[in-house]
Amino acid sequence: MNNLFRKFFLCSFAIFIILISNLVISCGSNNLDNTTINNNVKELNYKEGKNENDINSLLMSVETKIYSDKVNPLILENNKLAIDYKDTESYRTKNSDWSYDVMGYKGTYLEVDNISNYAFSKSIRDIFEETTTLKNKDANKDYWSYFLTISGKKGESEFTLRIYLEVGTYYDDIKLVSCINFERYKKIIKIL
Repeated sequence: MNNLFRKFFLCSFAIFIILISNLVISCGSNNLDNTTINNNVKELNYKEGKNENDINSLLMSVETKIYSDKVNPLILENNKLAIDYKDTESYRTKNSDWSYDVMGYKGTYLEVDNISNYAFSKSIRDIFEETTTLKNKDANKDYWSYFLTISGKKGESEFTLRIYLEVGTYYDDIKLVSCINFERYKKIIKIL
């Protein structure tokens, strides 16, 4: 009987999460429009005078943190990836009284020093056109937050850089933040 109750609870919880996810997308409570939430992933473009050397140098610098098994900048060996940068599965984490359900995404989370109200540091904004106007937003019970990921396999001479939009919705009554991620931009970067 206890095992049956556990299965019922897990199924009910899974259905609850799906309903919350659909509510975030369909209700428009976070004032997103169809141009923001879609599957139209666009190509990242270099600014004039910038190229793969610039992004490779930045990702290998100490200001970059890639959250794989250890936190490091981009690790290369003989101009190839020295480790795998894997996809991130959905997960739940807890911070004080709140739980966060985070939808999985392609690649490994990375950040470059960011001390501004823009989504990305000046170093990233100086390289890619599309990053200059992206800003994180916080409104009522919702927020938008942009982030970068890197994906590639050990031994490859290129990797994929992606920009995701995370849309988070706060549910005060159950102390839950539901975070849904949308891939917005990507670029295949050759290691030179």
